Amino acid sequence: MLNNNENKNQSLQDLDIVSPEMMTQINGAVMEGQEKISESYLFRSAYSFAEFAASCEFAELSGLRIVN
Repeated sequence: MLNNNENKNQSLQDLDIVSPEMMTQINGAVMEGQEKISESYLFRSAYSFAEFAASCEFAELSGLRIVN
């Protein structure tokens, strides 16, 4: 059974809002032990505003803090 965060992450993947490239970048930051990610980086890397918003949510659910 999935916990609440896994359910949210899965729903973002199912909707294909967050591109595989963006998910790789966010997951890579988490695996490297980073604690934060730049909002402007996410914005520049997103293909749409919807992907930007979903990427911010995915990053936060992954344990990253969004910074300016």
